[in-house]
Amino acid sequence: MWPANAIQPIQVDRIKHWDMINDLPKTGRLTPHAPLGAGSNPVNLLYVQPDGSYGSRPSGHITMLPVSHNVDSFGYRTDMLPKGLDIHQESWSWLLDKRWKGMVSLQNDSAIGAIDAALAAKAAGLEFEDLGNLSLAEIDSLIDCLINLTPCKGAYTRCCL
Repeated sequence: MWPANAIQPIQVDRIKHWDMINDLPKTGRLTPHAPLGAGSNPVNLLYVQPDGSYGSRPSGHITMLPVSHNVDSFGYRTDMLPKGLDIHQESWSWLLDKRWKGMVSLQNDSAIGAIDAALAAKAAGLEFEDLGNLSLAEIDSLIDCLINLTPCKGAYTRCCL
């Protein structure tokens, strides 16, 4: 929406409870010295810069109101788990497990669904240099894995789905 110039900046001083929003969406970190997480970081898109672009440098205007993020999760019915699958060993790789074929879905938003698929592939053994900035080769490998049901490259040797 922002690159299309379809929305206008929000003045921070008009947000009544701005000071009650924790640092995670405002700085990308829970504490000043905490590392940034993998994947897309909302703070990189939050602040309107003097030239009208967006970035992580605080300013008096924001592109969006921070709500919730980094709450990726998946749900399942414990009564339908295949035999031998231990709920105490949950893993993103479950999304790519053959036993779940036809019963798994991913978020349709490419910015979220793609990173969820990458998290699943990583948990299943596919290697990525930087989950937040996949190379074209890594994207191709991930998509090949998902579409063609071919074995993942790297240490993981089972089919992805």
